[in-house]
Amino acid sequence: MDTLTLETRRKIYQIILKHPGIHLREIQRKLDMATGMLTYHLGVLEETGFIRSETKEGKKCYFPYTFPYSDSRIILLLREKIARSIVLFLIERPHTFSELVKKTGRSKSVVSTSLSRLRDGGVVKISTQNDTNYYELSDPDKIKKMFITYKESFYDDAVDRFVELWLEI
Repeated sequence: MDTLTLETRRKIYQIILKHPGIHLREIQRKLDMATGMLTYHLGVLEETGFIRSETKEGKKCYFPYTFPYSDSRIILLLREKIARSIVLFLIERPHTFSELVKKTGRSKSVVSTSLSRLRDGGVVKISTQNDTNYYELSDPDKIKKMFITYKESFYDDAVDRFVELWLEI
């Protein structure tokens, strides 16, 4: 039997294609499916090579098998609300740490932790001008493309506004 013959598996697979990096509870909410049944079908999809999973902070996240590993790290970071808001500010222009703290309205430690994760993930880099450190995106075009391509998976009005503005240009 073909793996995607069952409508249930097709629906699960379609959700993962549309929302790479989605975790089990999100899929469960979207399909209103029992955990055991969903886990079983995810296992079949993974065993047959349609999807792969990665664990992040105790949550198993699912990707289409063909989704690039380098992009999966980025998409998981962009799914974090604070990291995503920082990235959206950095799309405009480079910012100092103080500016990011002020714009996000978060504590220094929270912004610092998010920036460290973004740097470790290769999303953000630091440049220095006149003895001042500025945070900027390592590959702005790649990030813009990811926001545009996977807009629906972020559930974020700020991402929606960015995509609308960017597509108007």
